Amino acid sequence: MTYKTLDNLTMNGSSSDLTNILSLPGDGISFAWSLILFAILIIFSLRLFFKEYELKGRADFMASLVPASFVTVLIATILNLMNLITSGTLIIWIVIFVVISAIFLLTSSKQ
Repeated sequence: MTYKTLDNLTMNGSSSDLTNILSLPGDGISFAWSLILFAILIIFSLRLFFKEYELKGRADFMASLVPASFVTVLIATILNLMNLITSGTLIIWIVIFVVISAIFLLTSSKQ
């Protein structure tokens, strides 16, 4: 099996565009983009959490997880439009966003 590199990236006679380059992780591992989206979710939510902790002295992890999951859904939508992830994967990320948002709204207290 010949591995794809940037030198022999042409697929089906097309030039090496952004979609071909971004499809490389998914060629080796079928769930690579799901792992990348999960890493984006964790990194973005932890960054928001610690920034809020730095500014206010206290932080709510669920409050930082909601915008991070929204950004992850936006990135997943873009990846779906580029045919890098399936519609099923996008629906899973939308369900994750809705569940996280519902948990945040139902457990947040009025302060």
